[in-house]
Amino acid sequence: MGLDNVIAVAGAAKHNILLVTLGLLISVPIVVWGSTLFIKLINRFPWIIYVGSAVLAYTASSMITEEKHFAGYFEGHLIIKYLFIAAVIVGVLSAGHLKKRWNITRNAPDGSL
Repeated sequence: MGLDNVIAVAGAAKHNILLVTLGLLISVPIVVWGSTLFIKLINRFPWIIYVGSAVLAYTASSMITEEKHFAGYFEGHLIIKYLFIAAVIVGVLSAGHLKKRWNITRNAPDGSL
């Protein structure tokens, strides 16, 4: 498990040591033993990647709205906060979809879909 995963768990737990501990206790076995199962699930159900991407985008954008340097822009403006979060999620999902289409087009023998 990489340092980036530990930081992500800690960030999502919002400084709650119990959640950090539970997150690491749950995620380490998943990473170590569950990776082959997860690869099989992704191959069978590719939409899982989009769900995971949306969850990560939601977590990241929520953390941005709560960052002390940006919180002033979002406090008292729930519509702006949720529009920002939605825009980040849509942007991440769109970028992933476009990247996937670009890879398929690039690897196609005649350059077409």
